[in-house]
Amino acid sequence: MSDYKFSNEPGMAERLQRKSHEEMKLRLLRDIRTDMAVCGVEGWNQVEYIGELIELLKGLKYADNGAEN
Repeated sequence: MSDYKFSNEPGMAERLQRKSHEEMKLRLLRDIRTDMAVCGVEGWNQVEYIGELIELLKGLKYADNGAEN
């Protein structure tokens, strides 16, 4: 059985989601920094790598309007 207890406290779900998003951003940033370090060690182009990540993010569709940015 899980030790988790759900709360009906107003705003709890939003706070948990915000915390989860912040933790995910930190993990992504840590992974990107590691990849950039590998690029530096191996002599690979860091600018090209970051550009590829930017293009990947630009290709995401936003749920609120379905438009690509």
